[in-house]
Amino acid sequence: HYRALSTWPTYLPPYFTANLKGYALLHGTSMAAPKVSGIAGVIKSVHPDYSPSRVAALIRKTAEDLGKKGQDKLFGSGEANIYNALK
Repeated sequence: HYRALSTWPTYLPPYFTANLKGYALLHGTSMAAPKVSGIAGVIKSVHPDYSPSRVAALIRKTAEDLGKKGQDKLFGSGEANIYNALK
């Protein structure tokens, strides 16, 4: 869906998704992990009483469903969405 802005080694040529030196627009599990961790941190800061399992359930429940309806092998629970989780 969306790519994440990430650091990119300056000794490599610019990544094809961005012409920014030292940064690139990337995707995949290595970009999903920090995104979901950040979303979990924001949820926890707004709801300090939520348990880790409740935070995880909220992230899954409010994810943007991609692919087949519901959880599937390719997209899992979908794309985590902080806006949906906090509204």
